[in-house]
Amino acid sequence: MNNENVVVLLEYVDAAWLSRQLGVTKQSVGKSAKSALKDGYRGSFPRPDATVEGRPLWLKSRFGEEQ
Repeated sequence: MNNENVVVLLEYVDAAWLSRQLGVTKQSVGKSAKSALKDGYRGSFPRPDATVEGRPLWLKSRFGEEQ
């Protein structure tokens, strides 16, 4: 049995990064993220994976390797 420790690093991106990838404003991403966090949300905008101090964050791996 291999007893090596495995460390998995998760990279999160913020609304500014996502807005550049999508070609929309940061404000638009923020508004859509707020809607996506509501119970019963059925839209197509990706729900944030985390929030830190009220700021939405998404796992970068959900959006491919673009930078």
